[in-house]
Amino acid sequence: MVGLLHMVIFYQQKMLMKKSFLCLTLAVVVTSNAVAQNPLSVSKPEVDNSVAAELKSFALTEGYEANLYADETDGVANPVCMSWDPAGRLWVLVTSAYPQLKPTAKPKDKLLILTDTNADGRADKTTVFADGLNMPTGFALGHGGAYIGQGNDLLHLKDIDGDDKADTRLVLLTGFGTGDTHQNINSFTWSPGGELLFCQGLHSFSRVETPWGISRLDEHGSWRLRPRRLQLHGFRRTSAGGNPWGIVFGNWGQPFIKSNGTGISELLPSLVSVERTASYWGGEMKIGQTQIKSMIIEFAESPHLPDDIQGQMLIAGYFARDVNRFSWVPLGAGHQLKPQPNLMTSSHNAFRPVDIRIGPDGAIYIADWFNPIIGHYQASFRHPDRDKTHGRIWRITAKDRPLANAPDLSKMTAAEVCNHLKSDWRYIRYQAKRRLADLPKDEVVSVIAKWVDQLDQSDPDLEHHLYEAIGVFESHEDVNRNLLERLLKAKDYRARAYATRVTGRWHDRLKSPSELLERSVIDGSPRVRLEAIVACSDIHSANSMVVAAKATSNPMDRFTNFALTQTVHALAPWWRPALSQGNLNFDNPAGLIYVLRTHGGKDVAGQVRSLISSDAITANGRRQLLALLARVGNANDVQTVFSHATRDPQLLELLPAIAQGRRLTPSGSVHENLAILLTHESAAVRAAAARLAGLWNQRQLIPLLEPILKGDDDLVLAAAIRSLGELSPDSAVKELQPFIAITHPQPVVLA
Repeated sequence: MVGLLHMVIFYQQKMLMKKSFLCLTLAVVVTSNAVAQNPLSVSKPEVDNSVAAELKSFALTEGYEANLYADETDGVANPVCMSWDPAGRLWVLVTSAYPQLKPTAKPKDKLLILTDTNADGRADKTTVFADGLNMPTGFALGHGGAYIGQGNDLLHLKDIDGDDKADTRLVLLTGFGTGDTHQNINSFTWSPGGELLFCQGLHSFSRVETPWGISRLDEHGSWRLRPRRLQLHGFRRTSAGGNPWGIVFGNWGQPFIKSNGTGISELLPSLVSVERTASYWGGEMKIGQTQIKSMIIEFAESPHLPDDIQGQMLIAGYFARDVNRFSWVPLGAGHQLKPQPNLMTSSHNAFRPVDIRIGPDGAIYIADWFNPIIGHYQASFRHPDRDKTHGRIWRITAKDRPLANAPDLSKMTAAEVCNHLKSDWRYIRYQAKRRLADLPKDEVVSVIAKWVDQLDQSDPDLEHHLYEAIGVFESHEDVNRNLLERLLKAKDYRARAYATRVTGRWHDRLKSPSELLERSVIDGSPRVRLEAIVACSDIHSANSMVVAAKATSNPMDRFTNFALTQTVHALAPWWRPALSQGNLNFDNPAGLIYVLRTHGGKDVAGQVRSLISSDAITANGRRQLLALLARVGNANDVQTVFSHATRDPQLLELLPAIAQGRRLTPSGSVHENLAILLTHESAAVRAAAARLAGLWNQRQLIPLLEPILKGDDDLVLAAAIRSLGELSPDSAVKELQPFIAITHPQPVVLA
């Protein structure tokens, strides 16, 4: 009976514990949901979702007005991103599947083409280019169709018969990570040279098979695809936040990247392909930020817009329901941003700007996701408030200013399109580049080469025209060394900087590319030097590290430091073995010190000692490392170096300059060996020994230095004069006065 009672009590206690645990679990869930459901992310639905109600909620900067370009009646529901084509039509990617397709449901996301046939600022024709897509997250127009990011795949859809509908669907590459719905590959952006850049987010782990091998990218970062070679490179931690979403290039090819957090970053220093990460979130290259989460960057540049906004960055504030503005200027090797008043803000809970593009009329177009819920896991995937039926494209124009009118480039010949590369408007130049990239190579290359030859050499924009032209050659993977070298010698540092980037891209098809980069890495412009460092990282050889390290001969800033640090690690598999075998010669000791310190920590001397002891090292390699040890080591190290130098005249000749800078005396006795060296047959050795006697305060050698004053070897004489002046300044004055005469050689007089 007692045993039965104990069993009952135990059962009651167990049930009580389960009940308490269940209550605690529910409390945690409720609390977590309460914390997670930020009202900016999961908002209360509006009573009125009409176009008029949303339009009324807009507060625009004075002088601007908004109108609807397209909405759900045109098929636009939950637009993800958009892009204009050379014919002036707006392509829009829409998804109703996000954040997760319902089980058994067939995917029906689309890529639409919107056309404003009567130029009244309102789309009136919709063409479905592609249907049946499954939660696509980005696209770019190119090569007769569209590149689309969908889950694991990079697709290329192509229109074969010219009816604006996709006829073929090719899985170009696969293996991209899908760790989270809004972190799939996105932000497809063409570089000035026809490379396709895009991003992936925090929980994506990608393994993509290419003709060049497996391309890997773990967690958040960016991709660079060279489509005509199917060459894919991954870059980790490129944005100041876990989910990069937005890439843009300036008028000289300056790349910037936006996270879907607050940060805006320089992209160039991060375009070093290496596993090493400087930090978890990757904010080292941040140059500005919005006050709250945002995405996408577009430049406000068109003849239609007022002067005070020209060239500014526009950022889509999907959390705060606004469009931010930033001005930007160069700062060292990078740039700095300055926030400006918002272009617009909305009080409507469903307004979610997710993309911004300048249109062919010069107006600002905004893709509005239109949804009170912008997050994915902050609310249930099946939350009834998720709006899957609405979507808007808004058009922002400047009041009382004439609209622009970009030409239709879609039917022009290559020769006709080339002339538009000289346009003052970036939109037209961009569309011209994309049109030329799409035309057959044999039709374009000869035409663009002729166009370059016929350019007016007195045109103040000549170098920018050449910059645009080399991008066309890049797009067709046609190496033009003459044009490259011309730009490398340009007056405008921005032209030299971009040409340096092209050198890295073309390195496998150029003769002696490192020689070209050796000029750039010591260029007077820090931006050119930054480009050279990054370009060196693309050339997988030990000598590339030597070239990149030459950047340390000039002032470094946070941009060049970051890029060089990443390059040290990226090239380590090549320079480390070469250095340990003594097959690497750093002309600049500061460069070698930088490399060793960056790769192995602060104990550079310890690393050098270890390398010197290697049996595989050559005599020249050991000499270089011993000279470095004399620069960074302690008194015992200097003693060791001098011991080697007594048997190595070339090393001995290096020591006076090193000792002059450090004034560190060897730990042991050196005067006996110096005395022997003062009688060496080589004048250079005698001069080095004479100078070290003074630098190391060897007063016992004064009697051996004084007779040298009667000699006739100027090099040795100058060294002895300097040392005697240091060792015995009072008595030396009288003996040295005769040498202060114009009849003596300059080194002697200066000494």
